[in-house]
Amino acid sequence: MVYKATKVFGPLQEFELELETLDALLDQRFWGRGKRARWYTRRALVLKHLAAMEQDKTKKGALHLRSLEGIKTALLDDDTGIGMSFLFYIFFFNTYSLFVPQFTVLVSSGV
Repeated sequence: MVYKATKVFGPLQEFELELETLDALLDQRFWGRGKRARWYTRRALVLKHLAAMEQDKTKKGALHLRSLEGIKTALLDDDTGIGMSFLFYIFFFNTYSLFVPQFTVLVSSGV
């Protein structure tokens, strides 16, 4: 039931509350094991949105790092499927390229 509330927080722009709810859902493993990949994806999007709204560079960097760690956790989670792992892979490289701009050049050139 709680995961249905997260769908309401987005349109209401209650991103901090949505993030807290998603973190609580991801901290438990009993309910919604098949939905964990969607929760990780939404969590990464919410963190990136909060980082885009943040003015302070240190807080923005901390949000990006938190997003990156969450994506890494999602990739290592046994309850996320292979199809969703590709999406996390894309999020990972998009987030990582924010910290290391030359990384994007290396990936796009095939090095």
